[in-house]
Amino acid sequence: MNNNNHIRLLRYLLDEGLPAGCTISLGTGLHYGQEQLCTLLHLAARSGSHALVELLIQRGANISARVEIGKAWTPLHCAVVEQHPVVTRILIQNGADVSDADHQGTTLLHYSAIYGDPDVTGLLVENGANISAMDQTLRTPLHYAAMFGHEKTALILIEKGANLRARDEGGMTALRYAVDNGYHEMARLLRDNEAHVCRWRSC
Repeated sequence: MNNNNHIRLLRYLLDEGLPAGCTISLGTGLHYGQEQLCTLLHLAARSGSHALVELLIQRGANISARVEIGKAWTPLHCAVVEQHPVVTRILIQNGADVSDADHQGTTLLHYSAIYGDPDVTGLLVENGANISAMDQTLRTPLHYAAMFGHEKTALILIEKGANLRARDEGGMTALRYAVDNGYHEMARLLRDNEAHVCRWRSC
């Protein structure tokens, strides 16, 4: 079934009385055998279909719905993790909270840095996401960008003032993660920018 058919089917179901905010079971077994639930908007955001997302929002779907889909994510989490910048923008424009964090203190910007889409990272930062946010391990988004070798994402964070010297609970900096994981270009990027900051701050 192509995307247009999905849209027509969803519109028909909504017209027939299907609640835009209804929850759907994804079954069990992914997370300790517990039943996994999500809303239609979560599924649409995850799929990357901006037309489905817009239709559900028009019909009153809850942008901030937080249901059990791994870590109690919102639809914006799904769009960010699946690296869908268009859907990410639509959700933000309709009021999604870019500062949202899960129960481990992992913010949307942390997730964006892990998965590495620079367009998604840019959208979050432009709309007020905290580049200095720390999760439970005291890691910042820059730590994760370095850990996974996402240079474009790291550069966005650095240009917005990310702390190059921040240390996590194990004393690790972003540069140390880049070096240990063999990301030589990332390490060079971090070293060059740290030297630039030091010249200005008289380190």
